Amino acid sequence: MSVPKPENEDKRLEILEQYQIMDSLAEAAYDEIVAVASEIFDTPMALITFVDDDRQWFKAQTGMTMQETAREHAFCAHTILDDGILVVEDARKDPRFATNPYVLGDPNIRFYAGAPIKVKNTVNLGSVCVLDSKPRQITTKQEKLLKLLSSQVSHLLELRRMTADLRQEQEQNTQLRQLLPICAWCKQIRTADGSWTELEQYVRQHADQELTHSICPSCSSRLNADLDLV
Repeated sequence: MSVPKPENEDKRLEILEQYQIMDSLAEAAYDEIVAVASEIFDTPMALITFVDDDRQWFKAQTGMTMQETAREHAFCAHTILDDGILVVEDARKDPRFATNPYVLGDPNIRFYAGAPIKVKNTVNLGSVCVLDSKPRQITTKQEKLLKLLSSQVSHLLELRRMTADLRQEQEQNTQLRQLLPICAWCKQIRTADGSWTELEQYVRQHADQELTHSICPSCSSRLNADLDLV
């Protein structure tokens, strides 16, 4: 059975790319969250997943050996369609999952509960989920705890993005500090290879910034004075 996609799918994929989380290395903070989830629910499997255009990738996992699945087979591809928790007490009795290869075969999923990972209060990028090979139910308290865990992943993502932005800003500042020497006459900049270039061109190439042009108050006064003399 094909899985529908969110109405904001294009924007969702664009934002997912901005976080650069897909295929990233393992990180202890994420591993600890799935360990806590597995303990809270007493399930043999727990995952932090992110869903891109055609696959579900596992950022962290316990109880499973695979690293990703096709999106069409992903329970979490259904979770991101809504902001609430998706609970499947027995996948064999749910028409969405009864013929799923991971229900019919290893790891023989029966129970699933997943909370979407929402960022920017806008899009769901993936989920924090727990799974079992036997039918289960979920309590209201467990639902709240699963939502808290997904919220923690959202915070980790924002921290990841802020760190990347800060690193980029520091690199740009380092590049700008290397602008000297500047020609005292024409104000061109000598680059590392000894050639000379305009300030605007250097900034565009090395700092990924666009410049705007204006006139400072001092120059404006001088310009007006010169015009008065004409």
